[in-house]
Amino acid sequence: MGNPEDAFPQSVHTVPNSERENYKIEPTHINKSSEGIVNNSNYYDDQKDKIVLDLSSSLVSEFPGNHLGSNCTHIVHLNIDYNDICEIPNGLSSQLPNLQIFQADGNELLKLPDDFGDFQFLRKLCICENRLKSLPESLMNLKNLQLLKVSSNSLRQLHSEIGQNFLLEELHVEENKLKRLPATLGLLKHLHTLIASDNRIEQLITTIGECENLKVVDLSRNRINQIPQSFGHLSKLTRIDLSENKVCDLGEQFASCSSLESIFLDLNMFAKFPQWFQDLEKVQEISMKSNDLGGAAVPEGFGFKSQDLRILDLRGNIIEVLPKSFCHLSSLKVLMLGTPLEYLERSPNFQNGNWLRFLPDNFHLLTSLTKLCVEENQLLALPERIGDLVNLEEFYFGSNMIDEIPASFTKLPSLKICQLSKNRLKRLPDDFGALTTLSELYLDSNVLRTLPSSMSRLVNMEIFDLTENKLRDVPWGILAGMRKLKALNMFFNKFEVPYSEIPYIIKKTHYAERNPELKNNWRGRNNASMTVVLGTQEENTPTPDK
Repeated sequence: MGNPEDAFPQSVHTVPNSERENYKIEPTHINKSSEGIVNNSNYYDDQKDKIVLDLSSSLVSEFPGNHLGSNCTHIVHLNIDYNDICEIPNGLSSQLPNLQIFQADGNELLKLPDDFGDFQFLRKLCICENRLKSLPESLMNLKNLQLLKVSSNSLRQLHSEIGQNFLLEELHVEENKLKRLPATLGLLKHLHTLIASDNRIEQLITTIGECENLKVVDLSRNRINQIPQSFGHLSKLTRIDLSENKVCDLGEQFASCSSLESIFLDLNMFAKFPQWFQDLEKVQEISMKSNDLGGAAVPEGFGFKSQDLRILDLRGNIIEVLPKSFCHLSSLKVLMLGTPLEYLERSPNFQNGNWLRFLPDNFHLLTSLTKLCVEENQLLALPERIGDLVNLEEFYFGSNMIDEIPASFTKLPSLKICQLSKNRLKRLPDDFGALTTLSELYLDSNVLRTLPSSMSRLVNMEIFDLTENKLRDVPWGILAGMRKLKALNMFFNKFEVPYSEIPYIIKKTHYAERNPELKNNWRGRNNASMTVVLGTQEENTPTPDK
């Protein structure tokens, strides 16, 4: 156990005026007329230096109150993060009358003293990763508090009069046991960030609509089943995360349509897009995977205004059709309509994607796409002009019912990963080898009988999977040019050669030649290099001793 006296001399920092910005500690100028708050700007005019006392990770188990020094009235920032402190003493505000920032993350605090609200100038309070079950009501007296972080505790409630912390801008209460937020939260007119994820909140307070400056709201992983209409009155939201709740509706109108940039609604119960989604002007990312979106859940008209949308995740729903307006998302880079799982479903009678049978005729207009995932749907064909997606790099269409690849497909100049596993492909286009940027190609579980000779041009291939097809001839000519292969699987075909002659990747270790000029020259595995070569089972079988 460390001694605070040992840590103290190295942990006190006197901060000259010229370096105050490095600590983000600036004079607070407050009007006398604002909610009875006193003007404290003269305090800094009289003060030559400010002191930051850093006792973080010092192995102390008791609050070092007796070691604050004679200049404790000059301390404006106290950091006792990541120790084993169980208790904060009463009367601390008398010892540190000018404290602005208090950090005590990662300790063993069970409670805060009842008089903790007596810090007249406290602006930032961080007490995450402790064992707090409640907060003292005196916190309402912290009239200058701008940041409150109490994440990762065991809080069952916040101080009921949190609305009296009029200047509060950020509230972080994630990973607690909260069932509700205080109704007085609506009085926080300066609040712009509310993070309350990973709690047990069942109902959102109606007064949240009065937090007129809210920009970021994260209520993910709670138990919320209904959003009050007042939530739609918030007009400055840029990011909302309601993932993993039981929400099915966000109302018919939403005042933040013109400001929202990120929307996360994964793992809820939405059956359709909110109608106001058509009016999202600045949105850059929407994620609604694993909901109940079905049929024509995406309304006609969506896509015309959302010209900044870059990522759209609708995986794991039951969408059957996309509107033509969808293809006017001119900035869309990542579109995910397939399975939310990491791997394709093994059972042919079960799918985790959507129910799309066709993509819109004008799908080729999405020329900004770099990643397209439509695996585990019911697609019968690819768009004829799919080759117009000139920026496409990743293409995942496994577990569909595609039996033919359109000729334009081979004109994708940037394609690196192509997954067409578990379809009904009988042949590939003759010029498939034109896809020279390909590094990963998955054609397993199809009905291919031959491969076009042009595939010998796929010299950048690193992963090549042809498992479970109907190939009869081993494509040695094609494989010969793939000198970068790291993984090859061709088993379960109809090859007219013995199993032992089916090619696969062999990794061989090569040791450097012994240098006779060096003493104790060692050529062990640590000094070896690994090379990958193409071989057969027969070649890799040890020859029995004669």
